[in-house]
Amino acid sequence: MRAPTSAKDYLGRALRHDKAGREAQAVADYMHALKLGLDGADERIALICLASSHRNLGEHDQALKVISRARRRYPEDPVVEAFAALILLDAGQPNRAVRILGLALCNHARPDALDGFDTVLTRKFRGATRPSAAKESGQR
Repeated sequence: MRAPTSAKDYLGRALRHDKAGREAQAVADYMHALKLGLDGADERIALICLASSHRNLGEHDQALKVISRARRRYPEDPVVEAFAALILLDAGQPNRAVRILGLALCNHARPDALDGFDTVLTRKFRGATRPSAAKESGQR
């Protein structure tokens, strides 16, 4: 197999590393692919997978930085939001994770799936990170 030369080549190799459980090698290739420049769909995949690889390596600060970038670039994308929630759970921020997942549910549920509770659920999930919510869960 030839050495990667383009952003797409690096992304492809990163995905193969990831699939094989070689996250450290995947991280380097995702970063190189992003540095070289990817189009929208490939950039989205690279950001999600890079954040996930950092998460799998226990590098929560890096994972949060990358997934925050993905959330800015692809706002309200349910896959990006789901990975953000996973990373936040691992980083010890369960209230923020629940808030993100709850709002994603409210935003992406099929019409009438929430049986008229969409407005109240959205309001409650938006307030899920208030200090009173943290007290209720035993956190400070």
